[in-house]
Amino acid sequence: MNDWQDRPPPPREFGGLRLTRVPKGKAVTGIITCDHMVGRDTHFQHRRTVPCTGKATCELCEKERPRWHGYLSICSTHSQNQCVIELTELASQTVIAWFDRRGTLRGTRIHAQRTGNFDNSPVNCILEVTDTDLRTLPESPDLRRFLQMLWKIGPEHGNGRDVPTPRPNVTTPIVNKPSTSTTNEEIPDTDEEDFT
Repeated sequence: MNDWQDRPPPPREFGGLRLTRVPKGKAVTGIITCDHMVGRDTHFQHRRTVPCTGKATCELCEKERPRWHGYLSICSTHSQNQCVIELTELASQTVIAWFDRRGTLRGTRIHAQRTGNFDNSPVNCILEVTDTDLRTLPESPDLRRFLQMLWKIGPEHGNGRDVPTPRPNVTTPIVNKPSTSTTNEEIPDTDEEDFT
């Protein structure tokens, strides 16, 4: 193999993408690039969030009850740089309600901030409609695959493209079909004169 090249190697999958938690005293703000949130039960071990492997096989479930965390990909409002934000079950309720009403999260502005001065204070999320052109947003990373690589878990934990749960509050509009018959019986009688 030639040691000298005219360009760097192609970037690794998810190169530069990082996981962000809302820090105390600061806010995380950006435009959501994914269509829906991805989440799973987790544990907190050695100052890290780790996936729960299932109540029957998880050693950590014997020590503590698993906690659900949700993940969103967001991009900076000033650049195309993306990151993945981690939200607790409580903080995710606003996001879930928004998704149920609108059917997608993509293009929504999120402002997440801790309500107290501690590392584990509750996170408050505010979502807003933006006038962002969705065509200019970067494509969302495959969040499930990103988390599998981050946590070093295999494909037995599901590596398919993210599939959202059914949207209970999104309805299909009902369109009345126009009548196809034009017989004289359907044309109402009028008192107007025909000037043709």
